[in-house]
Amino acid sequence: MKKIILVLSVASLFIVGCSSGTSQKESDEQQETEVTKLDSLSDQIDQTKKSIEESTEELDELVNNL
Repeated sequence: MKKIILVLSVASLFIVGCSSGTSQKESDEQQETEVTKLDSLSDQIDQTKKSIEESTEELDELVNNL
């Protein structure tokens, strides 16, 4: 009886250990995709900011020429 309980407890620990690893991998993948999306958005924001600054400088030059 004790051997059966020991085998079942070892098997349950093994199953719990394996299942938590897959959920951790899924969580890591989700975080990686979120980071990629945030990096992409950050790049777009930087490009837009640069474009706005260039347009502002061009507008200032035009106004000064008048």
